[in-house]
Amino acid sequence: MEIVFGEETTMQGSTLRTHAIVDGREIECKADMEVITEFDEQAKKSGISVGKDMAAIANSLRPFFVRKIENGSFDDESRTSVTLLAHELVTFMQTRSDDGAESR
Repeated sequence: MEIVFGEETTMQGSTLRTHAIVDGREIECKADMEVITEFDEQAKKSGISVGKDMAAIANSLRPFFVRKIENGSFDDESRTSVTLLAHELVTFMQTRSDDGAESR
């Protein structure tokens, strides 16, 4: 599965929107302010500065969007969008943190 992200990131209301091309199909990738706030808090705990640049935030969220796409966790049967939820973000970041602790 080839996943290539576009460069354009927009805010519609309180939702960050970007897109990925997956095997030639466009997939909209979305995250609301709850996710962005949680990501910022988790990043700070890890000593990472995220800032307020939406394009940089979208870029940082790409691994989470990739995981949802690869797992087939689309918003509906049309498989044209994925929405990242705050609890998914926390679970994924904790898993990555635990994996890093085990490899030390």
